[in-house]
Amino acid sequence: MSTFTNTLLFIIMLGMTFCLQDTNYAEKEIDKIVGSNRFDLLIRFIGIGIGFITCLTAAIYFSITEKWWYFLLLIPSLALSALVKAILCKIIPFNKIGHSHNNSYAQAVVKKEFGALLIILSYVIYFKFR
Repeated sequence: MSTFTNTLLFIIMLGMTFCLQDTNYAEKEIDKIVGSNRFDLLIRFIGIGIGFITCLTAAIYFSITEKWWYFLLLIPSLALSALVKAILCKIIPFNKIGHSHNNSYAQAVVKKEFGALLIILSYVIYFKFR
């Protein structure tokens, strides 16, 4: 298991945490609205579905081929990706994107788009440099 693969898997986890729903009430309500838009559903599928499947298959593969305990490395890295997400949300002004009346909707959609972009970018980097 190389550092390159670990880094890309961490980027996928980071993108997955961006695509997950936050705990605040506004984003829960926005996720109900997002369900009617096909583009946002595609973004959610890329972010959560493909990200989760990638992390799960990587954990199974590396646990079988390398060492049995490699799947346990994904638990602290998921917590670390949540911490990096919180730091990035402070640095990147997601809340300043969009109009004032539509601000929370734009913030939630841009977070999910950013997470899906991270996942797609990690796949592109993997297939480019492997």
